[in-house]
Amino acid sequence: MKSDAPSTGRRVEATFVFDGECGFCRWSLLQLQQRLPVQPVPQAWQSIDLSTLGLSEAQTAQAAWWIDETGRYPGHEAFARWLRVNRAPWSCLGRLMTVPGVSTLCRWGYRAVARNRRRIPGPWEHSCGIVR
Repeated sequence: MKSDAPSTGRRVEATFVFDGECGFCRWSLLQLQQRLPVQPVPQAWQSIDLSTLGLSEAQTAQAAWWIDETGRYPGHEAFARWLRVNRAPWSCLGRLMTVPGVSTLCRWGYRAVARNRRRIPGPWEHSCGIVR
């Protein structure tokens, strides 16, 4: 039986910034925490000083961010980075998400989901201010 608790995998020196007021975003984060053994430090953008990370509220309202010693990565690149720090098959999927052409498709898909996340039906809808 699968546990609903996040995994207690090892931490990587990275921060994953997400929208803590969005039920879809929180649910998606939980799904990754349950499946991936290597974890960044998750931070809701509403509860941190964004200027220390070099980000603005507008940037974090538009996309999730992966921040590590190599830089800041928004949207699909944030998820690709998270996948890449894990073992195969996750790392392979993360690398694939950054291949030219595939990266463009992932970027478009991420933007479409991000723009419409409050309209996507699911178990998170009562905590997300869904607009239908």
